[in-house]
Formats: sequence, structure tokens, C-alpha cells
Amino acid sequence: MAHSWLDGAETTTLPMTDAMSRGDTHAMVDAVLNDGVRVPMLVDTGAASDVLSPSLVEKLKLPLFDTGNQTATVRGVGGEQAVFPGGLSKLRLGGIEVHNTVVVVLTEQYRQYGLGMFRGQTVDSGIIGMNTLGRFRWVTFDWRRRQLTLGRVGDYKPDERKLADAIPFDVVYGKLVVGAEINKANRKSSLSLMLDTGSDDEMMLPMKVAQELQLFEVGSPPTNRRWISGVGGSYIGSPFVVGAVKIGRLQFIKVNGHTVPDDICGVFGNKLMRQFKTTFDFAHRRLVFERY
Repeated sequence: MAHSWLDGAETTTLPMTDAMSRGDTHAMVDAVLNDGVRVPMLVDTGAASDVLSPSLVEKLKLPLFDTGNQTATVRGVGGEQAVFPGGLSKLRLGGIEVHNTVVVVLTEQYRQYGLGMFRGQTVDSGIIGMNTLGRFRWVTFDWRRRQLTLGRVGDYKPDERKLADAIPFDVVYGKLVVGAEINKANRKSSLSLMLDTGSDDEMMLPMKVAQELQLFEVGSPPTNRRWISGVGGSYIGSPFVVGAVKIGRLQFIKVNGHTVPDDICGVFGNKLMRQFKTTFDFAHRRLVFERY
């Protein structure tokens, strides 16, 4: 595959759209694929790769260049699945272009998960994952103004008067992870949480961790469970409430969440992030929260 690079403006700001008719719970922006195909895409730090649905590729006759005999697997909160790797010659986000970026195409069986299936209505779309987001120096989610800003050069400089905290994160298998402390009835537990702008939950925890913290009776899971969908499929999650979750110096009180399968990392969702202007400072591997 050809070398991939960025060019264009030093920074660019895009409005967040509501292509999935879900209000302000997701960060979706319009991207332009190759030579003029405009598509709403979910900006998802919880996805390792950019993703397109096969229905979108077929519908738009989108040319994908050959990446050889590679096989790939995508993994999300719903599990994992085999995908078809391909590539875009160009992905334009506002005033910045990403050239020769690798994308994965989901099998038709899973096209609805995380890609625009909402209340029975299909919205052709895709996902901008970490293979693209991680190329930028920084990415800012201004949830209140409904704007996404991408920085191609320079360093991110937060407003010191509004700075709540700057928290280091690690990159583990393409996912952004922070350390967290959970407090439930004076019982504390330390664990790692994946930073997931694609999740509109507050938090998700592996079932085993939820049981160890006695977030509900082990033998009697809650009756108000719900289906949760992701790129890898769907599963039934059990709801819970924890007294407090702390990352860095910030403490979030009475946090609601759902369980995920035990082989999935815990998740820090965008419902908590939206309390702050949120910047992923990739150049310095830190998560910056600024007060509104």
C-alpha cells in the first residue's frame, strides 16, 4: 500500500451533524471520500480503524484500492468479526486531507451495528477511527458548540483559566486507555478504562468486575437489561450505578453504566466527556478537559 500522509490547513473545524437523529449524543461529521462522495461519519476513539459498510461501498460505487492478501479483524464492545481491508485514495475532513488511508469494510451481516441503523432505519455512514485520528497532533470535541477541531501541526494550548485537568493516557492495541478508580459503598477498585467517544453511555464495565464490586446481586441480574450494539455485534448489558468514578483529579458522582463481556475492556463513554470541552492531545498523550 502507498505511503499515507496529511496535508492542507494547519487546523480545521467541522460542525457535528445529526445524521443518526440521536440529538447530541454522538460526534458525527461530514467527510468527503475520494473525489466528492460526501458521507456522515461517526468520530470514534473506541474504533481502531476507519470503517465503511458494504452497502455504502456498493451504493456509491466507491473504488477501494487493493491492500494485498491481508486479513483483518475488528473488535468492539459487541465482540469481533472478520472484515475486508481496503483503502481510500483520499479522505477530506474540512480543510485537511488524509491520503491513502486504510479502511475496513464490514461484512453485510454486521452493517447495522454502529453504522447508522437506528430504530429500523438505515443511514449509510461510516466510522473515523484511531488510524486516522491518531495522525493528528490533537483533536478537540466541543460538545456544547457541536464542533470538532483537528490540529495537523503545532501543540494544543488549553485555556488555563478553564483547565479542569490534563490526564495521561496510554495507547494499547490502538485504543486509548486511562487509569480510573471506582468507589461503590466505600469499596474501591482500580482499573483501566478505554476512552470511547463513540459510546453514548457514561461507563461500561466487564461483567466480572461489576460482580466483584457487587454492583448487583450476582445470582439475580437486573430485569431491566437492554441490547447494546457495536461494530462487532450486539449483546445484552446489565445496568448498574456506582457512587463515584475518578480519573486524574476529576471525580464523577453517581455514574450509570452497563456491563460488557468479560473479554472487553471497561469503557469511559462520551456522556461523561460531554461535561467538558474534550481534547485528545495525541502529540503529548494526554486527555485535556476544559470547563465550559
